[in-house]
Amino acid sequence: MTDEIRKTYLQAAENAVHLLATEQVHRRWETESVLPGMSVGGLAGHLARSVLQVEWFLDGQVVGAEPVSPVRYYARLADTSLPDSALNVGVRARSEETAAAGPTVVAEQARAAWVRLTQRLGTESADRRVAVLHRP
Repeated sequence: MTDEIRKTYLQAAENAVHLLATEQVHRRWETESVLPGMSVGGLAGHLARSVLQVEWFLDGQVVGAEPVSPVRYYARLADTSLPDSALNVGVRARSEETAAAGPTVVAEQARAAWVRLTQRLGTESADRRVAVLHRP
């Protein structure tokens, strides 16, 4: 991961952290979001996971001899346009699971992860392999 990619990711993560902490998000947590079948809290949980998962990936144990490139990883995802596909149902379930902690906790978890990542990403090797984990 190049320094420019890391910097861009951390800026996006910082924006996500600020959005998660807004009163508007907290007030509407239980209401339907713009995505059918997903609450504002669920959508916020999905956004928070974009920060939280990076630490999970870095902390995970890499198993298997064959690395998978990001292009190959995402190319394997099927039925992403179907709302009721197993992939999308899983995404919504994991997002709602994260949201269940409540808006204040989710915002704080994302902020704390972002703070740690601002330090940690600068020390990680650019060619480091990571494990892809949906949760720790």
